[in-house]
Amino acid sequence: MVLTEGVTGIPGITGLSFFETFTIMYAPPLIIIAAIAFLFVYLGVCKNPQD
Repeated sequence: MVLTEGVTGIPGITGLSFFETFTIMYAPPLIIIAAIAFLFVYLGVCKNPQD
């Protein structure tokens, strides 16, 4: 909603809108990377011989 208004050039909101679009563009890959890293750590902890 505010994204288009901010991108057109409203001072003060422009930075936030750019950051929001940046986050929207890069959120899915970061979420996937975070999930893979979490699974990697989870498997590493589970496969650790702690007996």
